[in-house]
Amino acid sequence: MPDSVWIMCCGEVGRHVAKLYQQDGVRAIGWVRTGHALRAGQAQGTSLRRGKFDASCYIPFYTHENAKVFWFAPPPARGEQDIRLRRFLSATGGSLQRLVLLVRVGCGQANARGKRYADAEAAAWEWAQQHRRELVILRLADCYNPCSADRLATVCKYAMDEADHGSCHEVACV
Repeated sequence: MPDSVWIMCCGEVGRHVAKLYQQDGVRAIGWVRTGHALRAGQAQGTSLRRGKFDASCYIPFYTHENAKVFWFAPPPARGEQDIRLRRFLSATGGSLQRLVLLVRVGCGQANARGKRYADAEAAAWEWAQQHRRELVILRLADCYNPCSADRLATVCKYAMDEADHGSCHEVACV
């Protein structure tokens, strides 16, 4: 069990993930963009940081060696790359131990946004190979049967704690 986990884009699903870890006595630290998300997470007792993922600076992760991170942030609305994730991985270098990346697939994603999600996967694989770090990818197809936040959080926690490095899982709620 990790000492702490970081949840990048700690919205509803992230708050459920945080709660699962808190129940196990693990500190969950979330990053949020909005005041609403900040208040919702704080009401639950989650330690939060507020910032914009499109800004050029992130918390210095080199001070958090071997951090375990959930990346729930969607790619930006424009472009063909997920510059948010690429910038984050560049800033962290090899300081992370494990990354769980949640991407959305299908549901009309054969467009520019789908290309950005594909770029996120490629960037994460490159990072994991370059720094010899652990990566698990969850591909979520929830356009017809959306996952409840608590169910998806359970899948995400499993991916962090028990899934094999380098594994890629299709997630569909029925």
